[in-house]
Amino acid sequence: MKCLLITSYFPPTIGGSATVYGNIFKYGQGKVSVLTVKQERCDSKAGEPAWRDTDGVYRINYLMAPSVRCQNILQTLWVVLRYDLPVQFKAFSSALRLIRQQKIDVVCIGELQELGWLGILLGMLTSVKVIIYTHGEELTTKGSSRFYGKSAKYYLGRADGIVTVSRFTKSTIIEMFDISEDKIRLISNGVDLEKCQSVAGTRDKLDSPKTSPHALIFSVGRLIKRKGFDMAIEAMAIVHRQYPDAQLVIAGEGEKLKELEARIRDLNLEDVVRMAGRLSHDELMGLYQGCDIFLMPNRELENGDTEGFGLVFLEANAFKKPVIGGNAGGAVDAIVHEDTGLLVDGNSASEVADAILKLLGNEPLRREMGEKGYQWAVKNDVKYKVEEFLDYCGNVAAGD
Repeated sequence: MKCLLITSYFPPTIGGSATVYGNIFKYGQGKVSVLTVKQERCDSKAGEPAWRDTDGVYRINYLMAPSVRCQNILQTLWVVLRYDLPVQFKAFSSALRLIRQQKIDVVCIGELQELGWLGILLGMLTSVKVIIYTHGEELTTKGSSRFYGKSAKYYLGRADGIVTVSRFTKSTIIEMFDISEDKIRLISNGVDLEKCQSVAGTRDKLDSPKTSPHALIFSVGRLIKRKGFDMAIEAMAIVHRQYPDAQLVIAGEGEKLKELEARIRDLNLEDVVRMAGRLSHDELMGLYQGCDIFLMPNRELENGDTEGFGLVFLEANAFKKPVIGGNAGGAVDAIVHEDTGLLVDGNSASEVADAILKLLGNEPLRREMGEKGYQWAVKNDVKYKVEEFLDYCGNVAAGD
């Protein structure tokens, strides 16, 4: 069985989906090829190892045309002819060539809204089976481009198989799009234990120069609203009263950076909360190792946008750290409440603070949750998840 994975989200892109697809290729035992987009070969951190493409990774300039805001029908028509159709033709012809050259059995589409059309077309014009890989947020939010994302129900209905990463994602597909449960396979995201254990990192360079923190709480992710970093900052204002030497480090980049920095200043938390920016792999591993608690109080937004799973919780568990996450989206599958961590209302700073205080005030509980979290991470080793994905591809290819 040979699978062709088609996605724009692939290393060196940073993010949960890119990590999942990178691991599928890495541990795919030579059964997975990837069609993705050209990118810079390293990230913005000096010295960060580049993702090195090997045989099986094929890159083209675009899989989706750039977004252009159109004012009228004539302009829309011009943009479609100028951008959309050439990009789509290139994507289709590249995928078709790889299918023929490598005798592909299954095509896995990694972006429902942007690339669902490609899966349908390939399924109609070739003998390949089509699987669509879904994460969550693409189901509940609408695409902003001209006609991408307008036919999600049709794409899912015509696919031969669907992979979901959480119970939330699975139930959303069934309820929103009236898709049969028999067509869906739930394969939760796995943690790359091999990568987590490959670097002996250190947190020292990110500690405050003024004081060694009594306790370190660590958060990482894109700085966007659904991650709940604003509530994490407000919670630290409460925690600081009881633990004045406790610190929160938030790592990541995103559109909410200025807003979060302003909130830190407003609450006079400059010596309590630190924005670390984008981290190298060693720095990230060091903070996972060195923190006492991992925190990401994710939440569901008014438009339905929410966390599809929350791989960072498993990554923290891999370092025997208790985690705190929002009781929303797929995080309820990533965290075993009161076992590997705590689930809270991501819209409530006081509830987030209560969870932090509960763990800071009970070291035996932190250790117990950390140990159980590690066993949970081992159970969810990405190697097992990739094996499950490959088995599912084989079943779909065989028509089972």
